[in-house]
Amino acid sequence: MIKRPEEMALMAESGRLLASVFERLDRTSLMGLSTLQIDEMVEHMIVRALQATACGFSVLTLRANESGMVDDR
Repeated sequence: MIKRPEEMALMAESGRLLASVFERLDRTSLMGLSTLQIDEMVEHMIVRALQATACGFSVLTLRANESGMVDDR
């Protein structure tokens, strides 16, 4: 499917927002937190700090799949 320039711009902005969430996670100690606690923290980052809409999947799930290092207690 070919994307229009407006759609490409929206996708690029979404990518920048997601990258900023990952940068914040990299600077945050997650030791001892449950997956649910981290997911709620990420949703707070997206909705309140970035004033964006959280999507239907967990950013934490995506991160765990990339690194394989999330400890779910």
